[in-house]
Amino acid sequence: MDADIHIASSSADIDGALEVRRVAFIVEQHVDPAIERDEHDATATHAVAVAHGQVVATGRVVPQADRGRIGRVAVLPAYRGRGLGARIMDALERAAVAAGLPRVELHAQRHVEGFYAHRGYVPDGDEFIEAGILHIGMVKRLAGMAALPPAVAGFLRRPVLAHLATLMPDGSPHCTPVWTDTHGGYIVINTAAHYVKARNVARDPRVALSVSPVDDSGTCLWVRGRVEAVTTDGASAHNGALWLRYTGKGPPPSADRRVRMFIAPEHIATQRL
Repeated sequence: MDADIHIASSSADIDGALEVRRVAFIVEQHVDPAIERDEHDATATHAVAVAHGQVVATGRVVPQADRGRIGRVAVLPAYRGRGLGARIMDALERAAVAAGLPRVELHAQRHVEGFYAHRGYVPDGDEFIEAGILHIGMVKRLAGMAALPPAVAGFLRRPVLAHLATLMPDGSPHCTPVWTDTHGGYIVINTAAHYVKARNVARDPRVALSVSPVDDSGTCLWVRGRVEAVTTDGASAHNGALWLRYTGKGPPPSADRRVRMFIAPEHIATQRL
């Protein structure tokens, strides 16, 4: 669709953005007007899509320490299905990078979670109710993430021997064997929420991973990176899939609360022995 996407720079842009949000959230989803607009509107960067002289889509990104919080992404009903939401997200992510923010996070309504997942966002935390609507936190690394080559991703989806190093509270290393998987550009580890490695990354997300083959292919892999997201969402099913891949059978009965950890690789090295 022929629409102008830009960062809001006038009172007319802001007024138009607020009207789009009023229609999408207050009228359509019955969100309380008292919480739809908040103190972050004054400090946020707002993106708007303008068609035929009217703001028809919007979103905002709020700077928060080392990340941006994207939210209030909305498109007027008559303009949905034309790619405007994706273009608004592009503009917000570019604004975050320009502001020196290496990652962004958002609260996704569950029924549109797939829209954000398609853009490389991964779930973070547990699902929750916000404004009476079921949500899941999602994050995306925008800068400083090493590309995961297809051959490396394929290697990590095999039943390989891997060890994950995390940092204890006193800075000493903690190393444990793990099974590996990938999701987009992330390396995924599944573990019990109460295990030491899960507690360690909640405090310090820096990790290292060494991976060796179980056959005679001779390829070894070393990764340094950061855990960008930890979620219970889909973790139990993912654990079952890993058990089938590695052992050919399902997991034993357990009451453990499982989590998936999404590692953003920052340095990747391979060697054929």
